[in-house]
Formats: sequence, C-alpha cells, structure tokens
Amino acid sequence: PRISLAFKGWARHPALSFARNFRPEQDIRLHSYHDVYLQVFESGFLLLDRAFNPLSASYPYALPQHVNHLRNREPSRCLGHVFYAGDRLAPRNYCHWISDYMPRILIAQDLRPGIPIHVPRYLAKSFQRESLDFFGVPNGAVRNLPNGFYHCEELHFLDSSTHRFQRYFQHGNAAYAQPLLRRLPRPQRPPTERLWLMRGETKIRHLLNEPEVHRLVQQFGFRPVNPGTMPFADQVELMMSAT
Repeated sequence: PRISLAFKGWARHPALSFARNFRPEQDIRLHSYHDVYLQVFESGFLLLDRAFNPLSASYPYALPQHVNHLRNREPSRCLGHVFYAGDRLAPRNYCHWISDYMPRILIAQDLRPGIPIHVPRYLAKSFQRESLDFFGVPNGAVRNLPNGFYHCEELHFLDSSTHRFQRYFQHGNAAYAQPLLRRLPRPQRPPTERLWLMRGETKIRHLLNEPEVHRLVQQFGFRPVNPGTMPFADQVELMMSAT
C-alpha cells in the first residue's frame, strides 16, 4: 500500500500496477495451449493463435505492428510439445538463472516429466550445467531456443498474478521458490560462518575498493570468499554454513 501511495499521481507508471497486484505466496498457474505461434524476442515473447490473435500471455504486450509483421511470415520450425520457460530476461547471469529460470524448470519437471523445456538464449554455461545436474534435471531436458518465430503443437508455461513474467523468486512468491529449496540437502552442522561475498572479476558493477572492504569486514569476523570460482555444489554447501 505504501508503494501504491507513492505512485498515486502516476496513473500509468508500472510500479503502481505492480504495487496493486503484488500478492506474495499466492499462486502458480500452468497454462496449456494447442496449435499456437510463439515469437521469441531479444526481450520477451509473443503468443498468437492460428488466426494471429494475440493471446493474453505475451510479454511485453502485443502491439499491432508486431502482429502485422508476423502475419506474413512462416514459422522457422515446429516445436511439437514443449514447455516454454522464458520471460522478459534472458538467463545470461547467475542471478536470473537461479532465481527466475531454475524454479520454472524444476516445476516443469514435476508437472510434465519428460517434456522438452525450451529456454531462450540458453548458452549451457558451466554454472547452468552444474546447477541442472545438482537438482537432478536430466541431461538434454533443457534446450536452447533462439530468437525466432515458431509453431507449437502444444505449449505449456507458468504464470502468476504476483508479477507476470518477471522475477518470481525475487519478488517473494514462495510457491516458485519452494521446488528449488526443497531439493537442497540438509545442513550437516549448524551454520557458524560469517561470509563476505566477493564480486571478483566482473564486466559491470565493479567494486572499486574491494581490498579496502575486505580488510574492513575481516575486522568484524567476516571471511571474504569468491563463490564464482567454486563449483555449484560447493557454493551450496558454503551458503548453508553461513549464519
């Protein structure tokens, strides 16, 4: 309510819509469509029926120019029966992969065992392969889906009223987080570590005075660690040891 009040003078501001509709720990909905078109954009996707009518599941919202552009195109291929795990963000980094994509992939495994899971711009990076293996996702179950126009005989995807096609896990939907969290092993001992997570070598958002910060946090009993240099299973064990 306080967020909604802050944006009350901005009737079209997306934050106002989010504040009104935000209901953490509410719902997950499995949608299933038959004989539909799927357009995967660099940021988002579009669903159309065979008459090129936009379906309600698209993000961003379907614009007439999008539909008219696709109306004269032939799909590059038919995907058959698939689960689409995409949203407006590609899984290029660790954060969006773990918090956005992994919950959907694991829910898809529970709801539709054996169905191919298509992820837009999936690059099979080491942290992605290691996390899939850690959570028991069979090799080859997750497949890359490049940007393009596709026909789907049967398409399944997840939606939620919490915040459509954005960061489910980060926005507090416990139902999305739970399939991932319940697969974690139980800690072998009570957590005792005080950890400071290092940024390490990054392309963006550099921490310019990292050595200085390390010296400071060590004075308060924190141990600097760089999880990015560790295998995924070791990262999990490390995090579960932290207070």
